[in-house]
Amino acid sequence: MGLEKVYILIILLCINVFNCINLLINFHFMLFNLKVPDFFLRSMSCIGSAVKLNAGIASCGYESKQDALYNWNGLKRGNRELILWQFTLSGHGYLDYEGNIYKMTPGTAMLLHIPHQHRYYFKEDTKHWDFLFIMLEGAECCRICRELINKSGPVIKYDGMSSSLQTAEKIVGECSSAAQIDQLWLSSLAYQFCMSLVADLTAGGSAGEMRPKEIEAAVRFALNQFESPVGVDDMSEAAGLSRYYFSRLFHKHMNVSPGEFLRKLRLEKATRMLQSEQIGVNEIALRSGFQSVSYFCRAFKQEFGMSPGQFRDSSID
Repeated sequence: MGLEKVYILIILLCINVFNCINLLINFHFMLFNLKVPDFFLRSMSCIGSAVKLNAGIASCGYESKQDALYNWNGLKRGNRELILWQFTLSGHGYLDYEGNIYKMTPGTAMLLHIPHQHRYYFKEDTKHWDFLFIMLEGAECCRICRELINKSGPVIKYDGMSSSLQTAEKIVGECSSAAQIDQLWLSSLAYQFCMSLVADLTAGGSAGEMRPKEIEAAVRFALNQFESPVGVDDMSEAAGLSRYYFSRLFHKHMNVSPGEFLRKLRLEKATRMLQSEQIGVNEIALRSGFQSVSYFCRAFKQEFGMSPGQFRDSSID
């Protein structure tokens, strides 16, 4: 009887090892099958826009570096405030962040605030360093990402195809093929990317780490649809779970209820519109996904300690 138990334990152990290997293979396959264009770099900026935009994309691309001339010092890039997200596809590079050295291998990304004490560089201990990158600009992008860096550190370890990775893939692909660049469109993409980073990094761990696929599906749905009149029932349907079980599972992995997650997404968009667009509060409420203007005003004051009108006045230089 004891021998039979040993055999069963050995079989279970083999199954677990096989599953782990399979996960690693699948992630490796995913890295090399991202829908990215050929190597390119596109510079863009919301500076000089007709309205003040607090979220934007300065540049993005898909690059390959193969020599030690690739060496960027975060304190020697001028005073312009920027955020860099850079995801390693193959090969590797290095990040020196406040004296700590990180090897940036496939599946990891840097999230850096510029100007800041850091340096990222290529060393000839590998043949190449291939990566996707997005350079963000604007006060709101910088604020959000600085908070994420302070909370989670400068290195993101992706354990699967998370929300921010999918959003980055979409942004780089669309920017590479767009004939003309609209600054408001860029601002919307930048904001969407920041929110996807928030969704990934506020769950308490690496992006995609230990988060069920049902929750990932609900987060992606919320990021794409929060401007529409969707609610918790719609999110639970996207997850394929009952509302009761979904709400408990969502809170467990996101540290916030699904309703609160939607509310924060909508309030974040509303603040951006109040700062950048000369339209009425009623329209801002509706375009942010709120179905009741009175509820929007109450939620806004509860979150920020002032009315939407007072917030807009305080944002004027």
